[in-house]
Amino acid sequence: MKIALVTTFFPPANGVAVNRMHAFARYLAEKHEVVVVTLGKHDALVPADCCKNFTTCYVRNHRVMEYLRHHPADTRLIHHGKSAVNLVMARLQLSRFAMWRRRALRQLKQLHCQHPFDAIVSSYMPVDTHLLVLEFLKSYAGVIWIADMRDEMSRNPHISRCEQQRLRRVELAIDQHAMAVTSVSQPILDDFRKLMPNVLRFEQIRNGYDHDYSPPLRPFNTRFCIGYFGSFYGNRKPHTFFLALEQLCDEIDMEIHIATQSVNFDVPPALIRRVHLHGFLSYQQSVEMMATMDANLLILPKLPEFKGVFSGKIFDYISVYRPVLAVVDPDDVAADLVRELGCGYVADVDEVEQIKSMLRQAHADWLQGQIKHGSPAQVRQLHRRVQVQKLSALLCSLHDDASSGKPA
Repeated sequence: MKIALVTTFFPPANGVAVNRMHAFARYLAEKHEVVVVTLGKHDALVPADCCKNFTTCYVRNHRVMEYLRHHPADTRLIHHGKSAVNLVMARLQLSRFAMWRRRALRQLKQLHCQHPFDAIVSSYMPVDTHLLVLEFLKSYAGVIWIADMRDEMSRNPHISRCEQQRLRRVELAIDQHAMAVTSVSQPILDDFRKLMPNVLRFEQIRNGYDHDYSPPLRPFNTRFCIGYFGSFYGNRKPHTFFLALEQLCDEIDMEIHIATQSVNFDVPPALIRRVHLHGFLSYQQSVEMMATMDANLLILPKLPEFKGVFSGKIFDYISVYRPVLAVVDPDDVAADLVRELGCGYVADVDEVEQIKSMLRQAHADWLQGQIKHGSPAQVRQLHRRVQVQKLSALLCSLHDDASSGKPA
């Protein structure tokens, strides 16, 4: 099959969304021909180094809109200024990707005329990717469309009612044209199943880990070492975890290693000697360092109105066969996965006493030489290649049904 992947998140950019889309392209290209239509600083058609069946078509946005993108080098003032402008544009329902969408649509049509696509996969957010495909299908209705949802749309509790209503209209349009919907977790997928009753195929495609590193069977550290890899932002902060650590200082000999690009949190004075900050690490460096820890920390805030949040790092933690310290919503999917695989410990993110109990148990198991981790078979199922194989199978099934004249 020839497949178009429509996204604004793709290398050389970084981030969880980028990793998901890059994995889609790389692993679909093991069996299919893939063309990625994405956002770039310049217009360019670039063959991939890793695979001959994979080409990236970069389409630039309006230059003014490029200045509104957040960059790690931005000062705090510039960061807040960009956020304010983006917030105003959102309130006015002005998309900063509108120009990119129009130009990318022309490019997608041109590529289709040269060599027709069998299927298109577009990924939200932003909503412009789905709007682009809806416009494309007005001219080429026979192309299979899978709408990938990394996040909730109209059910997102953190957006305005006006924006929810606008996204609901888009969901209704998707319901009439998409042959399948995919998402990162079952709760999010179940929500879309209710919102889009005319879509007959739904598939969970988790993010997963994306490396083939074999963690060494190394001796334990002389102190109980806990690692955290990634950023803290919004209400995802280590406050309750630090509070629990402070109360265990005299009880447990431990040290915490935090690898993050942005230090936007305060380390309590009592923990200064125990908390070691590391700068930015590449993905491979992060994975290798995770494997040197005695346990790795996951912190996710509670979102009562919103379920289905895994966080990409949980799969990397599981992949290195070290226990996961899941300081999360105990009734959400991350906690469920840790319990299902028996690969760590779970504590309510808002309950300091639970976090202390979790740390005591993890430390006691460590002293006894016990390491909680998933089985090799369970861990292999979480590799991105395996997850994308599910997407490939869905595409092939839809293609076979369309070829035979059967309903999707």
